[in-house]
Amino acid sequence: MNIDKSFSSLAYVLLTNKKNAKVVKVALQQNGLLHKLYRMSKVDVESLCYFQPSSISLDVAPASSTSDLWPDCIAIPIYKEYKDILNSQWIGNDGNASNITEESDKGDKMPSKTLFSDEVSKLIIGMAQQMCPYSTSVLGNAKKLITSMPRSDDDGSESLNFVQTILHQVLMDFINMFNTDGQIPSKNLSSRLKTKISEQSNNITCPPKLEVMGDCRTLVIPCRALNLNSNLKDDNPCFHKLMTSIASEFNLTKCQPDDLNNDGENIKSITKSEDAYLSGMEASDVIRDLMINLWKMLAQAHRSKRVVRRGEIDPNSKVRESGHSIIWMACENHQEESGPGCKGWITITEQGIKQSFDLTKVMFSRGNISEKIRFGKLVKEDELILDMYAGIGYYTLPALVIGKAKHVYCCEWNPHAASFIRFNLKQNKVYNRANVLEGDSRVRLVEEDILRLDFDRVSLGLLPSSEGGWETAVRALNDAKGGWLHIHGNVPSHERDDWALWVCHQLSIVYYKIYPQKDSDHVHVLCHHIERVKSFAPKVDHFVLDIFVGPILPVELGLELGGKQIGIINQNGNFVECGVELPPPSCALGNGVLDQEWMM
Repeated sequence: MNIDKSFSSLAYVLLTNKKNAKVVKVALQQNGLLHKLYRMSKVDVESLCYFQPSSISLDVAPASSTSDLWPDCIAIPIYKEYKDILNSQWIGNDGNASNITEESDKGDKMPSKTLFSDEVSKLIIGMAQQMCPYSTSVLGNAKKLITSMPRSDDDGSESLNFVQTILHQVLMDFINMFNTDGQIPSKNLSSRLKTKISEQSNNITCPPKLEVMGDCRTLVIPCRALNLNSNLKDDNPCFHKLMTSIASEFNLTKCQPDDLNNDGENIKSITKSEDAYLSGMEASDVIRDLMINLWKMLAQAHRSKRVVRRGEIDPNSKVRESGHSIIWMACENHQEESGPGCKGWITITEQGIKQSFDLTKVMFSRGNISEKIRFGKLVKEDELILDMYAGIGYYTLPALVIGKAKHVYCCEWNPHAASFIRFNLKQNKVYNRANVLEGDSRVRLVEEDILRLDFDRVSLGLLPSSEGGWETAVRALNDAKGGWLHIHGNVPSHERDDWALWVCHQLSIVYYKIYPQKDSDHVHVLCHHIERVKSFAPKVDHFVLDIFVGPILPVELGLELGGKQIGIINQNGNFVECGVELPPPSCALGNGVLDQEWMM
């Protein structure tokens, strides 16, 4: 019988015949011996580390690992604190049940009473250590899982964070599994590992919390976390160095871990992206298998069936492809190379809107949910919307589902994202109110003669700047009554208002370039609201400007600003007019730290 080790850990157990399991379990539970972290299971002969038979059992203990008696045995998990006491006193050779008055490994006084009646004691075949499946009460409950873990050999060393604790548990299980011959000294093993993990890792290499993504709860590992890449020079201490040190100190080079993963070949084929970092590394095969078990344990703690490493997006890439890579998956059949059913396929439901895509092909930002909802609520039912940088439908879908827009034209130049937005329009049942244009929006809108349609609202959700699309966006607006531009940008926090003023000034220049015949005294370029979406980097925020451009201000704004007005409504509700000459902010394309020429 093989226990799924992605949902189990090494634990001490009492063995009994299947027909007596319920009676023994109740007795253990009544005496506080039953380990709540695990559940009963059949004996796992492959992972059985040792077996101590009882001298008073009425049942015959199996004589070997191949015995026909094992299938009739049930393993019931107990706390380690009681193991030595039970082994020496209760299941000792004298055959007498003992009163327990000694201290546990935690230093607590045990209750002074007989643990079992003679009748129950005789139902115990013996004690063992094996891989035990976690109980349903802790599956997917990371906090409960961590707090329930045995704290053996605790010497009061610095406490470990969540990921460090999981790593410690995996290492303990791994070392104990292969230490049957006692080559690795077991004294203070747990505390030695804790000290090493604490001293040689930090919140970057072993973060205290991990992100869970999507309806399927895919676990996301940060790019620099638990990373065996030795070239991450700025991460000190280095995870590569930690694992190499552990492999050497605890003699893991002599382990033979191939038997640990029955699905090893399947898993290793998935983790090729990580294998390059193991080249030339001492005990690389051992560490590879150890890392696989770490991914399994982390996945189990988060109720995940897939673990991915977050990739870095190339800032000079026009299509903004994802750098995510899959590093572990529960064994499932994935027949398709792309689209629904492929290994990277994920669905993220927000406010009832389903967004599906291949996470290895395109990026996804979870921090924009509030802005998506806000944009959807700004849209009116009779409006014609243009989304110049649609992605997989970040703002197109809220405009259609929440705002009930009349129609949306969405442009996207990443072919993968374009296929995903078509899928999302269909699964959200709004496909008949949208058109997808694949390619550079500035080109495709002209080719398809779309700019003549007089749009009410244009979304420009390209980061760090959509400056290259501003002229096209102004041309798309209804030239008779005007319309709204929603301009996204990554901006130094202290330049918030200066950036907004400069954008309005630039849009006014663009407007007069397009419509030189317009009366310059009756044009409004008004930034009515500045929305902070999230932090992008230290002292840099993602902002959105709601800017009206046109000859007639909407009545619903309730503003009477007279003739030509180019400026912003500041945080105090006051109108601030643009100056004649405004220096560009540091985030302007071609001017500063966020410059990316391809966006022009």
